[in-house]
Amino acid sequence: MGFKDGELLIINEQKIIVDANTGEIEGVLPSGTTFETPDQKKSRHEILDAKSQQKFFVRSECGKFFWSLYQPEEKYFGEVSDSMLSRIVYLMTYLAYDKNYLVVRDDCSAPYRPMCKEDVQKVIGLSARRFGDFWSDLMATQIISEQPDGKLVVCDKFRRGKLGKKAKRNMSAIKIFDSCVRYIYEHTTTKSHRYLAYLYRLIPYINTSYNVFCSNPEETRRDKIRWMTAKEMCWVLGLDDSNESRVISTLFKLTFVDVNGDERSVITRVQNYKNGENRNFIVINPQFYQGYNVSPQEAAALVKEFMLEKNTNAEFERGDESARLD
Repeated sequence: MGFKDGELLIINEQKIIVDANTGEIEGVLPSGTTFETPDQKKSRHEILDAKSQQKFFVRSECGKFFWSLYQPEEKYFGEVSDSMLSRIVYLMTYLAYDKNYLVVRDDCSAPYRPMCKEDVQKVIGLSARRFGDFWSDLMATQIISEQPDGKLVVCDKFRRGKLGKKAKRNMSAIKIFDSCVRYIYEHTTTKSHRYLAYLYRLIPYINTSYNVFCSNPEETRRDKIRWMTAKEMCWVLGLDDSNESRVISTLFKLTFVDVNGDERSVITRVQNYKNGENRNFIVINPQFYQGYNVSPQEAAALVKEFMLEKNTNAEFERGDESARLD
């Protein structure tokens, strides 16, 4: 026997509703009925409100997105070249909602239809000779597979739509936004696609709550995050750290126009002086890709830092931020 939250009395497994003030019995809940306490109801409403805010922010500031599933701190599609990776991610912006194949439409008023090989050649921007080599290499990856009917089916590492717990089991997930990916791919040279791939290679090191590169990407406490320096990022990419300045400079040149028509940078740099060394850290624009656990408040605060006229290199005083950037 016992009271639960002063409103529910349980006797011999029966749930009896009582008046919290008088103790008088007001009724009996039918067998199998669930009971929600005021605290549980408040918690449920808070969760629903947070989800609503997240959907509003994504829709208004970032646009459509697809999910990429990966293992934290493991190589991101290490078996494919940088140029191939950039093109594969670009093709994923054509992934159908709640389907596992690519779609396209002939004009803005036409319905979507399954994308075929000829469509890929049109959107990917390669000559007929180069496309032939690309297609052979693409099919060899099995990330995209051509079916007998010509439909292009995508592996389960990419999804669009609701992502259930089963799909994400033992893996992490990141939102990658169509508008930004397409703009950068379509407005940069083939050579520059290599640097775009650098940002994809670093996805396993993005903190899922704060969108910064770090060595503990699942950490949810800001003060516990171990930020990665730009030199460490070069090591992850297989580059000598003498390339640090060139890589940062090149990544700064990757810009896009967001869904609201504002010109944005993809990255911004944070500088920190520690132990006699000037260290560089990279923050990624959540309109490009975004950890699955980033709150709309965190994302909104971050987005403000990527307007091109505002995106100057941030310098934190050693005494203020050195602990956070350890």
